[in-house]
Amino acid sequence: MKMSEPDHEDQERHITVGETDAGVEYTLPIEELLTGRLFVTGKSGSGKSNSASVIAEELLARGHPLLIVDVDGEYWGLKEEFEILHVGATDECDLQVGPEHAGKIAELALEKHVPIILDVSGYVDGGEADALVRETARELFAREQQALQPFLMVVEEIHEYLPQRGSLGETGEV
Repeated sequence: MKMSEPDHEDQERHITVGETDAGVEYTLPIEELLTGRLFVTGKSGSGKSNSASVIAEELLARGHPLLIVDVDGEYWGLKEEFEILHVGATDECDLQVGPEHAGKIAELALEKHVPIILDVSGYVDGGEADALVRETARELFAREQQALQPFLMVVEEIHEYLPQRGSLGETGEV
């Protein structure tokens, strides 16, 4: 994380996600975003989803594919500015998918470089949504290891898959 005036080379390696109280751009390194882990946290209404959306927009603008697990149906607005495939269970989705489509979703995202919103907000059966997220993550991780290609998977409301107490469950383990 860097807080300074970026030069041209620095701008190609970083994305701007906001600014400090002093008006200095706040940037994140693209390589670390795509190869590491990032955790955005804060209280309700503090801008977590907005921060994740800004990161997604900046990466999409630079041609980096990603997959967003959207549990609240908040990310469909990205389609207004970017070519992004919206999959899930609702009529608003480009394609209706289930856990059996996880391999194809991972192939499109990682091998075909198609940015995807995996919208699980419309599933009546929480078990089916959970299975879809779990199987898609498994497929992505397996394919990413083979391809040796950095890829970002954004999971909104991760606490729904990684509970504070009790068992992680199959999806949390993945």
